[in-house]
Amino acid sequence: MKPPIGAAESEKLEFKARAVLDDPRKVVRELVGFLNAAGGNLWIGVSEQQGRATSVEKFDGIQAARSRLVDAIVGQIEPSLLVGREIIFHEEEVEDDGKGLLRIEVKEGGARPYAELRGEGRFFHIRTGARLRNMSRDELAMAFAKGPAAQRRFQKTQSEVQELLRTSSHEGKPGLTLVLRPSRDPQLQALKFELVSLLMDPGMTGNRTEGWNFIVPGEIGLRSLAGGVIYDQSQSFKVLQVQPNGTLRFQAQSPLLHWNYPPGVPSTLLWPYALLEYPASVFRLASYLFSRFPKATDLDEDDQILFGFAVTGLAGQTLRPGSPLGTRYFRPPKESPGSEYISPVLSVSWDDLRTKPDRCAYLCVRGLYEFFGFDEDDVPAEYNRETGILTFPR
Repeated sequence: MKPPIGAAESEKLEFKARAVLDDPRKVVRELVGFLNAAGGNLWIGVSEQQGRATSVEKFDGIQAARSRLVDAIVGQIEPSLLVGREIIFHEEEVEDDGKGLLRIEVKEGGARPYAELRGEGRFFHIRTGARLRNMSRDELAMAFAKGPAAQRRFQKTQSEVQELLRTSSHEGKPGLTLVLRPSRDPQLQALKFELVSLLMDPGMTGNRTEGWNFIVPGEIGLRSLAGGVIYDQSQSFKVLQVQPNGTLRFQAQSPLLHWNYPPGVPSTLLWPYALLEYPASVFRLASYLFSRFPKATDLDEDDQILFGFAVTGLAGQTLRPGSPLGTRYFRPPKESPGSEYISPVLSVSWDDLRTKPDRCAYLCVRGLYEFFGFDEDDVPAEYNRETGILTFPR
């Protein structure tokens, strides 16, 4: 990702010059502020004037700087975090001599409030607009009041999603697996009747009739399952399971991840549109289900939706950068560095899933492209970086 020169600092964007690495506590304060707000990105090596990025100052020793910051994060933020899940380091604009920039991506914290540990004290920061401030007494009281119960729900759901993703991705045939579940059960009702309508008309959930979706139009294989329903299209290499507690599990076998997938004809080149659209279709379905079923309103805006994404059977598989409609796609493909990709359990707020399901699904796509050694610019342009919406040419 290129540094956003000319962009203004905001609730989700902060710039720091290279000198901030001399005092990691200043970085920790910013990260805590993002965690207690809506997440964001902190650029190190980007100078600003009057809150607007003006220039870059690439520096060497990026790995050493990253290690020092990880040590500070582990020792100076409470509750503890998993680097690589809530906080993700990205090395940007790295040159042949090793000089580059650091971008720290911060997810919205699932165990708020977070504190900076300094001396014998705990300091609770929050980001408001482009400003960092201390949390008010009322904000802290509200966060602590719902914190322990919310944390227990989050951790329990996290473990359940992780286990379901692991077992689902290994018990069946190779392919794509997506597991999604709210941290608080929405208690979906009238599930089977409503789901039949959604499976007959992909347009109801904002999906393309002829796209790479969780359904095959006109082919209904819906049956009851203990605690929910399962849509099993065994002849179409797909399975969709929906439970009343809001758990969605989708699987698409390997043949569906390649262009023109005649059974028995092997292919090693993964088709990018399948990798983009399958996750987006499931997130759109989840957004629709949780919004429209009678008790779905039990979800609050800041309730967390947890999900995991896996692609197995990747040994020998390749992926090209960019959109099949662009010139970047004709660059040499990269081979999978391993036999499987299993993401960490990620989370978004219910408000984000409700209003921006495509942007939420993008987290799955970006993780897979990074696994193949691509950067964010190599994700197909059908995913609009500004709006976060996935669109295809007509």
